[in-house]
Amino acid sequence: MRQPQGFDDGTGRACLIMRSLYGLKQASHLWNKYMDQRMKTIGFHPMLSDSAMYIRRTNLGETITAIHVNNFLTFASCPAELKSARTQIHELFEMKEEDPDWMLGFRIVEDRKSHTMAIDHSQYVNTILKQFRMEECDPKPTPMEPNVILSKEDSPDMPEEMQRMKRYPYRELVGAILWISIISRPDLAFVALHLAQYNANLGPAYWQVTN
Repeated sequence: MRQPQGFDDGTGRACLIMRSLYGLKQASHLWNKYMDQRMKTIGFHPMLSDSAMYIRRTNLGETITAIHVNNFLTFASCPAELKSARTQIHELFEMKEEDPDWMLGFRIVEDRKSHTMAIDHSQYVNTILKQFRMEECDPKPTPMEPNVILSKEDSPDMPEEMQRMKRYPYRELVGAILWISIISRPDLAFVALHLAQYNANLGPAYWQVTN
């Protein structure tokens, strides 16, 4: 790592990092490596179909833990196994328990009578609409007007126009749409990925499509 501003000794030497820092490119990889090693010490192993899902089988039962960065959601085949798994995971990592009905901004809705589970993402969606001042917008039957055609030709080429368009929170909006498409609205995936192509050089036409 380059010497930070204010601590440069003038030699031009680089710093050897003994521990990863949050925000570095390799930080997420090192956290995953550390977490994977720790989870394996208590019998968990990543599933072949999804490396973010860990599973273990004991004489008490079976446990599945879904992991997103540092959020853990654990299911077990019986209360005794769930209690045992939670106790052991808490010994591995310093963490707090929260309402399991809420996860990453969405709510898990369980209907025991019909034996179904669903995702309610309405609170996050309403928050995004309010953030971008679109809470009063009219709903549309399709995620994007079918006759709208965007291309790189719509991007500005004048420095003044490029600087002016940087004031619009286009990347934030596209990122929010992409997150919604991953969690609860896969029908928005194409639109989110299509609009994300123009993040580097926003043009008025792209911003108009999102409003």
